[in-house]
Amino acid sequence: MEREDPIRTWFEYPPIPIRQFDWGATRESYEPPDSEGVGGGLIGWGRTEAEAIADLLDQEQDRREQQELDRTKESGK
Repeated sequence: MEREDPIRTWFEYPPIPIRQFDWGATRESYEPPDSEGVGGGLIGWGRTEAEAIADLLDQEQDRREQQELDRTKESGK
């Protein structure tokens, strides 16, 4: 069985009045987008560590669903 890529979190506390970006979460294998803004991993943000992880997992689910939709469209051409 393949091991899942672990989630890494951090406390940011940016100097802004809103707190929804205090925690960040990425996969351990996160790579930033290239200079054109293409590719790269996802970043989840939240007021708490749990919210940031949930945001990351939601984004991953959205990406999987979009990839499946794209494959379905391509196979129907």
